[in-house]
Order: sequence, then structure tokens, then C-alpha cells
Amino acid sequence: MAATLLAAIHPRAEGEVFNVGTGIETSVNALATGVAAAVGRDVEIRHVDRRDIDNIRRRVVNIEKIRRMLRWSPQVTLARGLADTATWLAREGERAGLEIWGEGAPG
Repeated sequence: MAATLLAAIHPRAEGEVFNVGTGIETSVNALATGVAAAVGRDVEIRHVDRRDIDNIRRRVVNIEKIRRMLRWSPQVTLARGLADTATWLAREGERAGLEIWGEGAPG
């Protein structure tokens, strides 16, 4: 959130595009496990056969440009960000009369 707001108001950001993330490689399995933990659910992670479009073996967001141009660096871990997002979704869903996760929602 802070990076988005900084990019919206910083003069050096005008017309630029920035990657925002932790800058730490995270596997899809680790991300799925982190989301499950954030929402307080046990989930079964299912793997499917590789498709032709699945030719990228590793992914990580390069945040060097936003570090260099706007002097921004992540202040929140992925786990904390997922937990905060889950809590926000539960709270806002409740305010909207929606049941996001049912019993035992985070936050």
C-alpha cells in the first residue's frame, strides 16, 4: 500500500511503472500455504499436470527500480501482508453483509 501511495504522489514516479513486492522468491506452494495460514484454514494443495504455458520455472519480482528511484523498500513480510489482507477482507466482507470464510474468519 505504501509503495502505491508513494508512486502516486512522488514527482519522479510520473509516467513510470514499478514492480512492488518483497523481492524474495516465493514458490506457488509456499504462497498457497501462506494464504491458507492467513485465513486460518487447512487446505489441500492440488498439483495439476504441467501445461505448455507453464514454461517459466521460477518467478521473483525485481523491485530494484522502485528502490533506486523512490527509495522504497518493503516494510512488511509476505506473511504479515497476507494476514493483514485476510483480516481486512473479513472485516469489509462483514460490513457488506457477506460471509467470506464462514466460521473462524481471521481477525
